[in-house]
Amino acid sequence: MSQQTEHITKALLVFAPLYRGWIEMQLSAGHQGVKTRLLVMLLHTPHMQMRYYARLLGISKAHMTTLVDECTQSGLVVRTLDIHDRRASQLSLTTEGIEFAEQVWAHYVAQTAMILDGVSEAQREVFLSVCVQLTERMHAMGCGSASAVCDTAHSSEHDDEPSATP
Repeated sequence: MSQQTEHITKALLVFAPLYRGWIEMQLSAGHQGVKTRLLVMLLHTPHMQMRYYARLLGISKAHMTTLVDECTQSGLVVRTLDIHDRRASQLSLTTEGIEFAEQVWAHYVAQTAMILDGVSEAQREVFLSVCVQLTERMHAMGCGSASAVCDTAHSSEHDDEPSATP
């Protein structure tokens, strides 16, 4: 393994939680956490099975069920049966959920713009291209994880493939 690969690995391990922490820290306490991240995921990748979102969020099935129950009771999320697997549920946002998620998404974008201030347009394009390419490679490789998040996302049972953006 090259030293450059080790540096990239370290940078990614530090960057991902640091970035998420930064954009969430700027939100009010009531808008931070796994519930908000779920709603933003649903904005960009609706109609996936609950287990897909649980894996991306790194939470248990039981925690996911509790979270979805809270979101449905709050009128933010709708749970429907998966036509391909009657044991599974798919999730989507209600109109109220969409409005909430769009507000948070606008905040995420504004915070990202602040972080990128001073980074040239050319560097931004390269960064975006590398992120998309790595995401595609990880999907093709099954993410290389035991959780099989990518396999679930790209299963032939689903017509809606998630995009490379969060």
